[in-house]
Amino acid sequence: REQLAEQSLYQFPTLEGLSNHIDAILSDRAVSASGRLSPLVTLRQAATPDREPLFLVSSAGGTLGAYNKLVQSLETDRAIIGIRDPFLWDERDPTVGFGDWVELYLNALREHQPQGPYFIAADSSAGAFGYEMARRLRESGEDVSLLALIDPLGIDSGGRSRFGWWVLQAGAGSKRDHVAARIL
Repeated sequence: REQLAEQSLYQFPTLEGLSNHIDAILSDRAVSASGRLSPLVTLRQAATPDREPLFLVSSAGGTLGAYNKLVQSLETDRAIIGIRDPFLWDERDPTVGFGDWVELYLNALREHQPQGPYFIAADSSAGAFGYEMARRLRESGEDVSLLALIDPLGIDSGGRSRFGWWVLQAGAGSKRDHVAARIL
């Protein structure tokens, strides 16, 4: 008889997710290819399974609860998958640098979906993660069809030393006018 770790409640915030996690533990399927629990959490199943999912990125140490209303109100047939900070269940070294952390998120994303197009959204401070993920994916030749930054911190045109300046530059491409409602 095994007791469920309390971190499971943070990693799997829905009853369906928690139930699937328990089933996976019992059948030994709850690990990613790396042998660790995956930071991916299915927040909503796809109505059309062949469409690429929308990935929602959590902030540092944050949960995906900030996205609950968004997930409920989006009219899309795509799966909605959250990317959670593994620190919540003791699987991320708190001293790891930002670049390594982004790579951890990208590895999970690529394990689920090996190639684009990718649809990524990030709220508030998670905007830094979402932006860097999209930048790296595009740099490697992948199609990032949507990068939606929702109320990102520090968005301004204060110069190259400000994160906001770089985010505004990223949006200056040909896909600048796409909006989440139209893409999804």
